[in-house]
Amino acid sequence: MIEYLNKSQTIGIAIADYENIDFLTTALVLILLAKKQNKQTFFKLNNNLPINPNLETSPQIVLNVRKPVSDVFYEKTENSIKLFLTPESKNISLDDLFCEIINPKENIKCDLVIAIGFKTLKELESSSFDINKTTIINIANSHLNRRFGKVNLIENGASVSKVLFNNIEDIVDKNIATLLLMGVKEGEIGTIQKLIEKGGERNNEKKIQDLIFVLNKMEFNQNTYISEVSNLDEASIPFILKIIKDYFSIKNLVLIFNQNSSIFYAEEEEILNKIKTHFNAQVKNKGGMFKKENLTKKELLNVLK
Repeated sequence: MIEYLNKSQTIGIAIADYENIDFLTTALVLILLAKKQNKQTFFKLNNNLPINPNLETSPQIVLNVRKPVSDVFYEKTENSIKLFLTPESKNISLDDLFCEIINPKENIKCDLVIAIGFKTLKELESSSFDINKTTIINIANSHLNRRFGKVNLIENGASVSKVLFNNIEDIVDKNIATLLLMGVKEGEIGTIQKLIEKGGERNNEKKIQDLIFVLNKMEFNQNTYISEVSNLDEASIPFILKIIKDYFSIKNLVLIFNQNSSIFYAEEEEILNKIKTHFNAQVKNKGGMFKKENLTKKELLNVLK
């Protein structure tokens, strides 16, 4: 497995169950390994996060004409474009025209796609990756797995964290060991002992649960990711922010927790200044806290426009 990680330049990582702690911790380890080698990394961890926060897709303008057209041409200037359509019939009105703006579906081609917890290739096809003629590493723990990868790492009934550890043990450091300890099962004593010997720290399961909660509530708007959650353990927040910022490369985040409190970081000066000005927030190292007052999430986003 390590051989394929080393020689690939673009790596896609997808999990089958967006609320599975074991799957997510395995994905985080793989993202960390890819980043250590400066690989371009794409991930599909839920339907709220983009496949890559830094991947920008341009919207497309689609003009539908509900009548046959015999000719199409356009005139383009520096600041505008005119599209000319010649209908085959003179019997046409504005009711026959329909214009819409769409965002094209992300469909990323990677050298290597790592599938975590999928049973079949068909399941993986919905993950936004172009898997045609792509090397696939299939990590799973079900006897129903169809062994669809070029590399199949499967152990029925085990945690996928254990399966991954067995294949990367030589390069596991303290940070990786700590992540994997969040995913392994209590009964996997031998693996737990080895991870502790690698410097891994236990009792972080609540942090990864809170991270999943935050990720699954996340929305993107006005160049900022925003997540609003209740009953969040504040002790989990430093871990959550580190993962979102360092692993997912998200530049601007506002986390609203426990009704009225908000914590944020922003790499864009414009967003920082808006938060400082409107909420009188104290900023340190491009981050800080503020009270969102009585604003709804939508109203908060309007402030950040």
